Amino acid sequence: MRYLDIAERHQCEPSARDYVDAVPMLQAISTTDTTPMVRVPWNDPAIIGKVLDAGAYGVICPMVNTAEEDDAFFEACRYFPKGGRSVGPLCASLYAGADYFQHANDTIITMAMIESEQAVKNLEDILKTPNLDAIFVGPSDLAVTMGEAPGFDPRYPAV
Repeated sequence: MRYLDIAERHQCEPSARDYVDAVPMLQAISTTDTTPMVRVPWNDPAIIGKVLDAGAYGVICPMVNTAEEDDAFFEACRYFPKGGRSVGPLCASLYAGADYFQHANDTIITMAMIESEQAVKNLEDILKTPNLDAIFVGPSDLAVTMGEAPGFDPRYPAV
């Protein structure tokens, strides 16, 4: 199965793409065997729920610095009893089927971005959270929080 992260694969900052741009992209991706991943701008349950309802099958969340923030991210991606996501998956159910609600908690991918010195210090606890699927290291922001210059491929020993 292939994965596509709408923001990152278009080589742009996530803020350059918004929900209005994402919906037709998710619609187009739904006709393929590619799994759409959306990088949200922040760990905000309203934004996370909105992209999932639009048809994203995974969320990449920036600036996850603690296990508690990771737990909040996970809960925003899951329906009760595993989380607090609001039920409103109109587009997602069109792509994934009428039974989307029944299997969404088991199929949505959660990926936390590790982008700060604080997150590195808390990495062991973040990785111990039971429901995290993956992490992604954001080297540019990480470099900045460690007193280095940002860049697409920073090569500092601490980073």
